[in-house]
Amino acid sequence: MTRHVTIIGGGIIGLACAYYLQQDGHLVRLIEQSTIGKSCALGNAGYVSPSHFIPLAAPGMVKKGLKWMFNPESPFYLQPRFNRDLIRWLWLFNRSCSKNHVNKVKSTLFDLCMRSRALYAQLAEDLPDTFGWQTNGIYVLCQSEKAMAEELEILRQGQALGAQVSAISPLELAQKYPDIEFDIQGGVYFGDDAHLHPGLLLERLHASLKNSAVEIIENCAIDSINLQHGKVLSVGGNDDVYPVDELVVASGAWSPKLLRQLKLNLPIQAGKGYSVTMDNPWRLDTPMILSEGAVAITPFGQQIRFGGTLELSGLDLSIKQRRVDGIFNSVKRFIPNFNLAAVNKESAWAGLRPCSPDGLPLIGRVANFQNLLIASGHAMLGLTLAPISGRIIADIIGGKPTQEWPHLSPDRFQ
Repeated sequence: MTRHVTIIGGGIIGLACAYYLQQDGHLVRLIEQSTIGKSCALGNAGYVSPSHFIPLAAPGMVKKGLKWMFNPESPFYLQPRFNRDLIRWLWLFNRSCSKNHVNKVKSTLFDLCMRSRALYAQLAEDLPDTFGWQTNGIYVLCQSEKAMAEELEILRQGQALGAQVSAISPLELAQKYPDIEFDIQGGVYFGDDAHLHPGLLLERLHASLKNSAVEIIENCAIDSINLQHGKVLSVGGNDDVYPVDELVVASGAWSPKLLRQLKLNLPIQAGKGYSVTMDNPWRLDTPMILSEGAVAITPFGQQIRFGGTLELSGLDLSIKQRRVDGIFNSVKRFIPNFNLAAVNKESAWAGLRPCSPDGLPLIGRVANFQNLLIASGHAMLGLTLAPISGRIIADIIGGKPTQEWPHLSPDRFQ
């Protein structure tokens, strides 16, 4: 049955939902508060990461976060403030940081990531123009023995899940990249990982949707949801009203603010990340993560992107220069011959990732509402999980038999 679906949010998740819904023959309207292509995915590392099957909420993260938060150049920062939503989120996050939680959800995360990777491979064939799809894997590099031991434990767990993962020595890396000077104990190579150019992907999906007669409305901030007897009848913004059969909220870090008028209290916090893109100084073809510095390095041909940090400071896109400094100081520690003078830190970009407290996205129908769905809370896995998120939403709306994903229920925190 053809449905008229309205999607709020034109980031990578909203675009993916629109793509698969229109493929299934539904009439789709996509509403974005700014312009398509300027979402939090634009400046991210571009990783498609089955290697990230350990959720953000993992043992030791609270202790690590408390240690980091007092260092202005650390990978994590929490802006001190009295905010009930933040306090609730921190309580839920602390509750989820357990070995039991990781064991319960890691296979779900790995399965989602691998399914999404397969959908990206299909998109690379179906979209008329390339978006930089590369299947070179990823290296996670460690400086300390402790970090290396932790990464080898992730290697063991990954192998148990069926991942292509192996250890790599400093000598092997030096032979592969002779123009890069590494100061590391070693690393782990995840062969299932891939990467792409986020800006190109957003452009290609946007063009595909326009060519498929998807109604795209930009610069429209939805400020009202008309509800009657548990059913959304319409949404409003910029003095216009849009009737809906089905409503999908995929507005990232802004989702809680929008849904508060329906008395839904989504525990999602905006996690700000930074990146700088510059000319590629090396013959690097495979992404790298600097473990202790939590820095991502992604080659895009002649360019390279450095990204990192997780800053919980609300819906604030301002750039704190000390956090950008922290990214490149970490790069310099791992790669002593990196030329800091070549970096234009003034070109730094920031985006807001929607972070759930248990490290899994919220995808699916909302109980007590007949036609409301949510696709948000993906944190650092938004780009990775975009296709599978869109596919799940399309299958639910189309009434197709679909795998149950209880760990993703939007109602699990209500």
